[in-house]
Amino acid sequence: MRDLMAELKELRLHGMASAWEELASQGEASTASSKWLLE
Repeated sequence: MRDLMAELKELRLHGMASAWEELASQGEASTASSKWLLE
């Protein structure tokens, strides 16, 4: 599995990285439908 947080930070997308971290902390149900798109 890719480390999406590291990749977003590497691309200097720190806002997206923090948003992804927040979504991931809310649980799998909130991101399950769109996770395939990001990974």
